[in-house]
Amino acid sequence: MTKYEVENQNVNESDELIDVVEEFDYSTQSQEYNESFKKWRKSPSNAYVYNYKKNKKETEFIDGLGYMSTSSAEAEREVLSRCLHLLGAVLLTYILVENIFCKVAISIMESAGLNIHNSFINNSIYGGAKEVVIVLILFNTLKYIIPIYLIHHFLKMPYKVGFPLKLRSASELMYAISGTMIISVVSSISRAYADQTREIYNFFDAYDANVAFFAQHELVIYTFFEVIVVSILSECLFRGEIFHCLRQYGDLFAIIVTSFFSAVITQNFSMMPAYFMISMFSGFMVLRSGTITTAVIIRAIHSLYLLTLTIIESSTSPNMFLTRNFYMSVMFAVGVIIFLIVNSVCKAKIVVMFTNIKTHIKMRSKISLCFQSISLIGVILACIILAITNFVI
Repeated sequence: MTKYEVENQNVNESDELIDVVEEFDYSTQSQEYNESFKKWRKSPSNAYVYNYKKNKKETEFIDGLGYMSTSSAEAEREVLSRCLHLLGAVLLTYILVENIFCKVAISIMESAGLNIHNSFINNSIYGGAKEVVIVLILFNTLKYIIPIYLIHHFLKMPYKVGFPLKLRSASELMYAISGTMIISVVSSISRAYADQTREIYNFFDAYDANVAFFAQHELVIYTFFEVIVVSILSECLFRGEIFHCLRQYGDLFAIIVTSFFSAVITQNFSMMPAYFMISMFSGFMVLRSGTITTAVIIRAIHSLYLLTLTIIESSTSPNMFLTRNFYMSVMFAVGVIIFLIVNSVCKAKIVVMFTNIKTHIKMRSKISLCFQSISLIGVILACIILAITNFVI
């Protein structure tokens, strides 16, 4: 056989072989991440990895049906359905911990004589300031830690894949900061036209935290927890292992799904649009920067922006509206300036195209599978009902 014939035979064999793990474009991430990600995807006994590999000419004998050829699309639908069911199950756990387990536990504490009480109607927690702070921190931590643990237990993903920490370049961090400032202002633009004042405690209302009677040091502790700790936990849940698991089905798909559910899980209609926008940007920047740290910083900056905005709106000064709009304008302008400076210095592309968009099933089919998952439908319905309840009460 001549050299040309050998090369031609190799090409033909390559054309006849489907290997979805090798088809995946690994050029956007670090070598360390890619090696671990590929190794995880090749795990033969993991039910949540999409690692279809087959020669197109091969057929499989199925009792009652005879010889049939399985397809990569069928395999992708099957594994994706499992992943979506897992996502729905852990988010239902989140909802149960937040809305039922916490209330039952507080009722038990109250019966034991502790100065801590809650209302099953409006989600408020009241009692001694120290007790309230401890309980809020404890249960708000649990509602994230338990789902994160469950995801890791089932996916068995290496930490360097699920929680990558190596920053690709400092410029990506600056892009993240500037983009967050811009998006935070855009997502809250309606407040520039509102003529109502707020109390600083309104910032915590979104987190079901009644902190009106906190002392200053207790308020500082809880503010630190909400801005820093919750940012870390939230991003570990939505931009951690489940995000990288969904990357098997396309980067854009992973960003859309995790962003949608990180917005829905707030159970607050007024917060959903802003959190969806911030989450979309976070997912994009995780892929650009190569680290989940970027997403944590984005979430923390957004929370700080909202806190500062609420503090300004709590002022009784007649110039409050002018101060608020000035603050929003400055934030937006600084974000744009930082972005332009970094882009001109680094001469990087403003838009980065996703390399992994198309898989063996179409995007609309993958989105449709999300709404065929019983657990995810349960999450959506539960969050809508809770959002309506919170809005009415």
